[in-house]
Amino acid sequence: MTRDGLRCGSEELHAGFYCVIARALTRVRAADRRGAAAAVREARLIADRVAADTRRGVE
Repeated sequence: MTRDGLRCGSEELHAGFYCVIARALTRVRAADRRGAAAAVREARLIADRVAADTRRGVE
């Protein structure tokens, strides 16, 4: 959130997406294809939720 508390600034938004990606990547194992696929799906779901929350916050 920005200091005025109304909406996310670009730094906070980027940090959120990087956290999502980092979390997914830490769960990926090179030899575990199912784990890698699940991590990608989870990252997409979380990123979609972050984007939806951001859109709702802007409205």
